Parts: sequence; C-alpha cells; structure tokens
Amino acid sequence: MNTDFKDSDRIGKLGLIIYDGTCGVCSVFIGERKLLFEKYGFSIAALQEEWVEPLTGLSEAALLNSIHLFTSEKKILKGVDFFDYLSAKIWWLTPLYLIFRVPLIKPLFSVFYTFIATRRRKISRVCRLQSRAKY
Repeated sequence: MNTDFKDSDRIGKLGLIIYDGTCGVCSVFIGERKLLFEKYGFSIAALQEEWVEPLTGLSEAALLNSIHLFTSEKKILKGVDFFDYLSAKIWWLTPLYLIFRVPLIKPLFSVFYTFIATRRRKISRVCRLQSRAKY
C-alpha cells in the first residue's frame, strides 16, 4: 500500500474522501456535497478517476468495498472509521461523534454501514438515484 502521497495538491488539508462514482447513493450523499466537504478541508474524488488507484496503492476492488478517507496524517480510514473521523472534524457532526463514544454503538453502526454498503447499487436503482460523477 502506497501512503506516500506524491500528488499532495489532490489531498485536502484534512484528507481525501474517495467514493464510488458509479453508485447513485454514493454520488448523491458524497459527490454532490463536494463544496461542503471542501469548506471543512477535505477533497473528494471518485475511485474511478485514473489517478486514485496509483496514488493510494489500493486496487479498484479494494476501494469498491467502502468509502475511504486518506487523512492528512496519511492514515487510511474506511467505513465506520471514516464517519467517526468526519464527526470529529465537522462541528455539526459532534452528536454523531459523541454517540460513537457509547459502548457498542460503533460496532452496531459498522454492521448497519456494511448492510447498506453491500446493497447500495440496489438502493440506487429502487430510489432512482443516478450517479452524476464526472471522471
């Protein structure tokens, strides 16, 4: 895994959020909020962008498993750990941060996240959520 970010201009002050640009759910909830995340110091990229795989050292298959965040400290976070980190950095997500501190909540959220993530394409179809990612 390559965590030596050569393209630091692509990494926001707090990190790079990598999402599945072909997924309607991911595009709507992450991709279409690019300006919001940039306001808080994150940059955003669809995993299908040609520079993402070489930058991260992760395969497309690995990146497809869940949302990923490459922090400014060069740590790779995914799934529930992504949400935990985000909730610690964005002030209005503080309630989520506090909830994650309650014993057993984070593992339960992880199960819920995995349930949704593995069904996100079906949810996209049923809810008619279209990807608008440009890569």
